[in-house]
Amino acid sequence: RIVAGLRRRDVDVTTAADEGLLGASDDQHLARAAARGRVVMTSDRDFLRLVDEGERHPGVLFIVPKTTVGAAVRAIAIAAQVLDAPDMEDRVEWIP
Repeated sequence: RIVAGLRRRDVDVTTAADEGLLGASDDQHLARAAARGRVVMTSDRDFLRLVDEGERHPGVLFIVPKTTVGAAVRAIAIAAQVLDAPDMEDRVEWIP
């Protein structure tokens, strides 16, 4: 539902399914995102562990548990407008 809301707002979003990554490891997700210059949007805490271990990444938007869909869509849409790729490199933004 978050992806649908972002797409309605014309935010450029690609999903794991779009990329053929369903069931792939978190490392594979990060590697694909890095190769494509895409920020990872997730609520999976394992990504936080990976980036805490020093794994280089194009950026992570971490959706805090219990965040409503509407709040997540609004916060991510704003982030997409104000942050560009260099701003997000090796950075974690907490949503909301």
